[in-house]
Amino acid sequence: MKKMWSIGLAVLVMVLISGTAMSAEVNFPTKTIEIIVGMAPGGGGDVEARTLAETSKSILGQNIVVVNKPGAMNMVAYSMVKNAKPDGYTLGLGSDVAITLAPHMQKMPWSGPEDFTFIAQVGTLTNGIVVLPESPLKTVKDMVEFARANPGKLSIATLGKGGAGDLSMEGLAKRENIKVNLVPFPGAAPCTTALLGGHVMVVAAGFSGYSHLLKAGKVRLLAVQKETRMEEYPNVPTLKESGYGNLVADVYHVAIGPKNMDKAVVSKLAAAFKKGMENPAYVKANTEIAMHDTNFVFEDKLAAFMVQAYKQNGALIKELGMEVK
Repeated sequence: MKKMWSIGLAVLVMVLISGTAMSAEVNFPTKTIEIIVGMAPGGGGDVEARTLAETSKSILGQNIVVVNKPGAMNMVAYSMVKNAKPDGYTLGLGSDVAITLAPHMQKMPWSGPEDFTFIAQVGTLTNGIVVLPESPLKTVKDMVEFARANPGKLSIATLGKGGAGDLSMEGLAKRENIKVNLVPFPGAAPCTTALLGGHVMVVAAGFSGYSHLLKAGKVRLLAVQKETRMEEYPNVPTLKESGYGNLVADVYHVAIGPKNMDKAVVSKLAAAFKKGMENPAYVKANTEIAMHDTNFVFEDKLAAFMVQAYKQNGALIKELGMEVK
């Protein structure tokens, strides 16, 4: 009898556990979901979040609101996500740089990818170096020569301290032994506004902030930070071609949540976001800000990819002697 009772109890426990998992999957969401964006309105992450909220809300059956908390390399936004209840109702959307790169360079409220739950890759941002059309700087070499002749006078707008653009320019300055003036901004759009206003000479940030201006001929592209040249700009060299190979830096925009989220909730969000990202409205919006990709990854695959990026970035930071002490 005791054995029978034990088996029955075990079966009951399994049913309860199974029921709980099914309940989480079926009952989520039952209220509004909030996506916290660590970027200024108008930037790539903001456009993605608002478009994704619109294309995914009918799939999830609940409204999705977007809240902007820009600044400090997503620190404010991601801290809010990290400290939120892991129930799926508070999510974050922004660059992976704050998670896979910044912790190697400065003290952050998190250690790395293990402190978050990864839901979906929502965009891939290529970084580039742009100037005004009338700028005397025609190449990256021109930038270096100007900075060498005018220490501290080459002003470069970057997307926050420790961002991909900031890192590439710090690395370039270190290797060339030149002094540049790096000016951090909370988003790619503010970087470009500063350039148009004559407040900086160069922008080293993502295409999302100036892709429309490139098409209109209002800014000029000196180099791109990819392994190969872009199809849209075949005559523009890569930073690698200019002699800075391991300063290549694609930035991945990701939808994340606090660690220890329920797997069923994560899967439901990932499936809804995937379908929302296939919506023509999302594809159009993401293409217009040069963020679209054809090989997005989700959940466990995304988490593994972020761990790999964390390790690779750590190796680069160590090589440049810029690791946190």
